[in-house]
Order: sequence, then C-alpha cells, then structure tokens
Amino acid sequence: MDIKLLHGDCLEQLETLSDNSVNLIITSPPYATQRNSTYGGIHPDKYVEWFLPRAAELKRVLAPDGTFILNIKEHVHQGERHPYVMDLVRALREQGWLWTEEFIWHKRNSTPGKWPNRFRDAWEHLFQFNLQRKFKMHQEEVMVPVGDWAKTRFQNLSAKEHERQTSATGSGYGRTLSKCKDRTQVYPANVLTPAFSIEDELAEVAQFGVELEAQLTALSVYREQLESGKIPDGGAPGGNVLFRPTECGNKDHSAVFPLAIPRWFIKLFTSKGDTVLDPFLGSGTTGVGSAQLGRHFVGVEIDGHYLDNARTRLVDLPEVDEAMDDVSPPRREQVDPKQEDTSDILDLLGNP
Repeated sequence: MDIKLLHGDCLEQLETLSDNSVNLIITSPPYATQRNSTYGGIHPDKYVEWFLPRAAELKRVLAPDGTFILNIKEHVHQGERHPYVMDLVRALREQGWLWTEEFIWHKRNSTPGKWPNRFRDAWEHLFQFNLQRKFKMHQEEVMVPVGDWAKTRFQNLSAKEHERQTSATGSGYGRTLSKCKDRTQVYPANVLTPAFSIEDELAEVAQFGVELEAQLTALSVYREQLESGKIPDGGAPGGNVLFRPTECGNKDHSAVFPLAIPRWFIKLFTSKGDTVLDPFLGSGTTGVGSAQLGRHFVGVEIDGHYLDNARTRLVDLPEVDEAMDDVSPPRREQVDPKQEDTSDILDLLGNP
C-alpha cells in the first residue's frame, strides 16, 4: 500500500501525477467565502473560474472507469442560496464530466439555530461525476440489512404480490414483491446517514473527556493567575470544541466529514489495490479510510499545519505502520534521532 502526501496547491501538485492513475477522487473543497481564516475563501462569483482548472487536472488523472465524488454546499448570501454550486455542476458538464448521481449526506448532529427565513442545514451534496457511462461500481459492498419488519411482512403474501406490479404513475417501474421474500440485504438509497458505532462513540467520548480535563486544568491555572494580579499574555484559554460523538471529531480542522462517508464510497467504487485521491486533504479523513480498506492514497493539502496533522493520523494507523516495513527509510521509531533526516522521514508517506 502506497501513501503519498503532497504539500501545495492541487493545481500545481496534480501535475506530478500520471494520466489515468487514480481510480476514485473524494474531496470537499473550500466552500465559497467559507473558512476564510484557514483557506482564504473564494468569492462565489469567482468560484467556477477558480475550480475548473483544478477539475481539468482531476479529469486528466482519473481513470476512464473512475469516479469523482464532490462534497459541497451552497451558502446563504443576502437572504438567498447562492447558485455557485449549481453553476459549477453545469460548468463541469460542459467540461466533459457526466453528472451521474447525487447523494445526500444527512448530518444528524447539525448545529442548531434559528434564522428569520430558513431552517438549519442538516444535509450536504455529494455529487457523483464520471467520464463515461460504464464505470467501476461494486453495489454489493454497500448493501444494507432488510430489517426485522420483513419477517412478518412476507409471511402471508397475496396472489397479486406474486405478480409484477407496475407503478400507477406510468413511469414504467415495477416490482414483484415475492422476489424480496428471502432477501437479507438490499441496495441502499442515495441518502447517507453515517451509521452509529458503539466503538466510535466510546472513542469520541474518551477523547472528549481528555480534552475537557485539560481545558478545566487550564482554566484553573488562569483563575489562579488572575487572583494573583497577573494577566497572561495569551489571554483566557478556550475556543470552540466540536463534540459530535455519532458523526466525527473536529480533528483540528474547520470542516471535517465523518470517516463513514469516504469509506462508503471507497467500498462502492474501488477494489483493493486501487488508488484514491483527495486534492483537498484537510484532516486526512479520506486517507484514513483508504488505508483501512487497503487502497493506495494520494492527498494534496495547501496548509502545512493540516498536512502535518493528517500525516500524524496516517502514521498512527496500524495498516500504515505495517506497510512501512517495505518502505525506506525504516519506520519512524527505528530511526536513530542523531542521524534523522527530516526530508527522508517525509518519504514514509511520500514527498510533500
């Protein structure tokens, strides 16, 4: 398994990749005028112009039977949704992409609030683009359990339910209900709600406890300093702590999606040994999912701090640790600190 992290603007870094070398692209680019403090922000009126050259490079490196998943959401501008996302979809089609499907990410723990003319955002787009109509897809890998309701529903089927019933709308669709009787799994819908995981929940709760304890300690020290008449230069400790136990942790990044999202698409559109690309790496979540599922991975990130954090997440994975046995130089813990060359250490996950 090969993992490569590249530091810089993806427009430039993607030039280092060969044509047709990637099987799946999953990414969430910076949204227009959002996350200004970390990515600078792109004005919505200029977003399509900014994104299209990068999309051209994505089109070049993607295999003909590959898939591009784009997570993006339009924001509210002067009281209405800005159309830059729809403009981008149209522009990508003009560039030669096929808009094959649109999935919806249902955000169960979206931030609550009240607005005078709308409700809170609880979903985001996951656009699927392809280069041709026939592409690699493993639908059986993402099938879901039928549910206990089937045990009683299929016990006594009528004669009519053993025959094909066409839709009353005249759409031409139909079904024979009796054919579903012995099925234990079915194909999913295109609305994704990341599944609840007891293990992930406990891990997030434990991490939150550690962070909370550290925060309380820092506040206690700050109080003692104030009571003694000293005002620390750094001001009061604190900040926004995003605790989403059923979705994802903040991972020291301003916009993170749950690990379940990239894992689902990786299983659906790739096989073991295929290569996954995230040109806007962020906290490295797509890389984590790729490594866990035995896929090669390429990540590009313009922010050095985020890149370092992503590298740390990947290095700590058991799957990556094992893969490093075949990588030179040796694994990080085996390197003599006196002879350590930082540039070579970065080769453990590829040259940034």
